[in-house]
Amino acid sequence: MNKSRTFVTYPLVWYYAYRSLLYLALLIGPAMLTEWLASAAPESIRGFVQFIAYALVLPALYWGLYEFLRRSGARSQSFIYLIIIFFAMTAGLQFHSAVTKGGFGPWISGLVMILYVAGFIWIAIRGAKRNRADAEAAYQAQQEEKIYVQTQAILRARSIEEAATKRGQ
Repeated sequence: MNKSRTFVTYPLVWYYAYRSLLYLALLIGPAMLTEWLASAAPESIRGFVQFIAYALVLPALYWGLYEFLRRSGARSQSFIYLIIIFFAMTAGLQFHSAVTKGGFGPWISGLVMILYVAGFIWIAIRGAKRNRADAEAAYQAQQEEKIYVQTQAILRARSIEEAATKRGQ
């Protein structure tokens, strides 16, 4: 056994397990915060606060978290896709509840969830375009840097060549 090894390699399964736990925390965190905000409201306005919390605050928290992840350099496209799946599943559950139990509320909630899915799909498409543009800009900058280095090398070689020809005369 080699004792000079300074790091431990973990199986690829552990990497995906940690990543899935992180995504789970990122998905559950805003929902728990929204639930806490809704339950902290006074009893007389709790229904209105719950509506505002779930209709406006929760999607805004997810969008803000996505933008934070994107601007910090994390791989945020996977997160936005998970949000889309989350809201699509919630819409499906709302529609199932509307069909089996009846009532007007689940239909409205399901339609709102479909609007959220459409909105987050738009955000995901926009984010993918921005990521592609950023990658192209980084590639262009890398190519320009290569050209600059090659130009400097050519100019340096010419100056050395000219200095050698001047010394030879």
